[in-house]
Amino acid sequence: MAFEAGTVYVPIVPSLRGFQQRISREIGGAGGAAGREFGRQFAQPAGDEAARGLRGALGRLNGVMSAVGVGAGAAFAGALAKAVDLSAAQGRLQAQLGLTRQESARVGAVAGRLYAQAYGESMDDVRAAITSVIQHMDGMRDASAESLQETTRRAMVVAEVMGEDVGEVTRSVAQIMRTGLAKNAQEAFDILTRGTQIGGNAAKDLLDTFTEYSTQFRNMGLTGQQAMGLITQGLRAGARDADVVADAIKEFSIEAVAGGDRVMAGFRDLGLNAEQMSQALAAGGPTAARAFDLVLDKLRAVKDPVQRNAIAVELFGTKAEDLGQALYALDLSSAEQAMDGLGGATDRAGQAMQQTAAAKITAFKRSLETGITNVVANDVLPVLDRLKSAGETVGISPERVVQGSLVLGGLAAAFRGVSVASGVATAGVARFRAVTGAAGVAGFVTGLRNVNAAMAANATTATRLGAALRSQVLLWRQQAAAAGVSTARI
Repeated sequence: MAFEAGTVYVPIVPSLRGFQQRISREIGGAGGAAGREFGRQFAQPAGDEAARGLRGALGRLNGVMSAVGVGAGAAFAGALAKAVDLSAAQGRLQAQLGLTRQESARVGAVAGRLYAQAYGESMDDVRAAITSVIQHMDGMRDASAESLQETTRRAMVVAEVMGEDVGEVTRSVAQIMRTGLAKNAQEAFDILTRGTQIGGNAAKDLLDTFTEYSTQFRNMGLTGQQAMGLITQGLRAGARDADVVADAIKEFSIEAVAGGDRVMAGFRDLGLNAEQMSQALAAGGPTAARAFDLVLDKLRAVKDPVQRNAIAVELFGTKAEDLGQALYALDLSSAEQAMDGLGGATDRAGQAMQQTAAAKITAFKRSLETGITNVVANDVLPVLDRLKSAGETVGISPERVVQGSLVLGGLAAAFRGVSVASGVATAGVARFRAVTGAAGVAGFVTGLRNVNAAMAANATTATRLGAALRSQVLLWRQQAAAAGVSTARI
């Protein structure tokens, strides 16, 4: 026959306070009801009926106690598992980055906050992002927690926008910053975000392009914004990918500075002073950028397409053939205009992603989960560690310590119900003794045997509850012997 075992409480608030009290209130009510049923059935005139009543009452009590123990254990075990994973992950992070315990705790706190805000698919994603930021980006190892959090957040947003790995994003950003193409990390992230939004990552090679060619862009005196603008101009005009555009700029930079016969002839064919152009390009910075812009303008102005293509090959070598007509779409004067909306592009993208219903629900769930896990990690694990150490000194295995902790709340509350039942039963002994006689006692004993058999399935709780019942049975025997009623051994 099916019956409702009881109510299982699963904590979803960022604190475990009050959990045991709620369990106690619920099981206390169930225990009181079981006790009253026990007393009512115990006082019935027929011994078999009393035994059946006792068996049913205690069976329901054991079911409630078992359900509560399992529910509390499952909730605690889930939080405990996450806390253990958190501790292990912090250890890996500390080992991977060579952090001190204090630094590891600071980084772990940053990871927890980002995860609670719905960044990453998992906590491991967040930790991997933090690791890549610290390993790839200069100065982030000693940065404040706030700076580390903001930089990691932006790195994860850019990775999501681009559909790329966050480690590749941080490598590219680091190279952009080291070559001076961006003033700071925020601008570097914005360059990648805005460039992707306007089609710069169509061939999925934008990160590799900036990682490989940032030095060449610097040699030509370009800013990151200008370089991205040129790439998008070339792609819109039919260039195969970002690499082809960047490689053409690299080829021109090397040949123009070297002053080879081929490129010098190209300058002269455009009506330019070859020696001055070579020197300007070798100077780098804004001077080189202006010289490059002048060359592109002069090349576009050549009317004869055959002559223009021939001069292009003199200046850009075979890369001119790779770019084709896309080469003539490159215009440094308007490259920055193509990047309109650059400032704050990453933060705007992040806000858009965080404002979705799914992101809000995920953030809510994770904030609760993180709160519970932190309580277990900070308050429970240290206690279990001390219990383990203390138990080992007296021969208690760690497994039994953990098992005992999982059902402790359920046991404490369930024994309250047993106490109520025992009190009512003691009050009914006199009437039971007078009405049922020896036959009633025999039926009662049979009922207890059945109860013991039913509880054997729940080994952890039944063992402890059985001890309490045996103590009560001893009292009943003494009372029955004093009344002159024969008893049987249970």
